[in-house]
Amino acid sequence: MGLTLSALLAREGVAHLVIEADDGYCRGSRAICISRRSQEILGWVGADAPLVEKGLSWAGGRSHWRDTEVLHFEMPTEPTQRFAPMVNIQQFYVEEFAHRAAQSTGDLASVHWASRVAAVRPQPGSRVATVLTFETASSTEWRTPRAATAFAPDWFVDITDTLNLKLQALDAYAEEMRPWPHPRSREAVGHLAHWRGSTVGRAAAEAFVLARHIA
Repeated sequence: MGLTLSALLAREGVAHLVIEADDGYCRGSRAICISRRSQEILGWVGADAPLVEKGLSWAGGRSHWRDTEVLHFEMPTEPTQRFAPMVNIQQFYVEEFAHRAAQSTGDLASVHWASRVAAVRPQPGSRVATVLTFETASSTEWRTPRAATAFAPDWFVDITDTLNLKLQALDAYAEEMRPWPHPRSREAVGHLAHWRGSTVGRAAAEAFVLARHIA
């Protein structure tokens, strides 16, 4: 997701830095089936052609137990549609294609591999006035409450008017989402937004921890 967002930002002319703990594209694959919607998003940045060429596009499948077919399905598709309902491809290829797309825009996108944020040090003339850290569903909340890095939000952004848009954006990452009651389900993300909002008197909110703010 990070490298795809990087490519999208670069296409919009936004200079940015991606900080990645791994020393390169992911090893193995957390996602193997890329949905049509994800292909469309990669198409916005020009990463769709290598994806379709390298991957295996499909619209249906069959499962057998011994000699008996136990499942047969076909997903809706039309010959006029640009992408197949699904394409099978390892995640590291998707990351590579998104990264290439970001690099093709010039020097707007930068990736620091094998890196972690240890400090954000202000420099004379720096335009960074606010540094916030955010929570990640199915990660942040699984840390023990007494952990040194436990998430205790103190900065909230009202997203009452944009929560539905956020949930629609999550639909583009169907392969990363999980069914309810997993915390990375569409329902849980919505419930969390309402819970965070209720703690500050709003219908929905995004919570952050303030690292630094220059007024």
